[in-house]
Amino acid sequence: MNTKDKVKYVLASDLDSTFINEVTGIPISNINNARAEGFDPGTISLNDATELVNLYNVKFSGLAQAFYGENKDLSKFRHRLTNILQRLYVKGSLKM
Repeated sequence: MNTKDKVKYVLASDLDSTFINEVTGIPISNINNARAEGFDPGTISLNDATELVNLYNVKFSGLAQAFYGENKDLSKFRHRLTNILQRLYVKGSLKM
């Protein structure tokens, strides 16, 4: 799945705009506008798209389930997931 498809998937999901805002830091108005316009690539910034892709990778791609399964790439996954969560935490978007 490419970046555009991941962004579309998150925007089309049943995730609440408030939740997406809390996790990614993207303003709710930007999320709602992108959803209303069916995600035209010109309506969303590169930073917002990157945050949505990170959310997709954590929430929808099955990476979280890999944490508990047997996987030879588990170490790499844990490192990547930890980095994503740390970035979200530093931005103040993720409250632990």
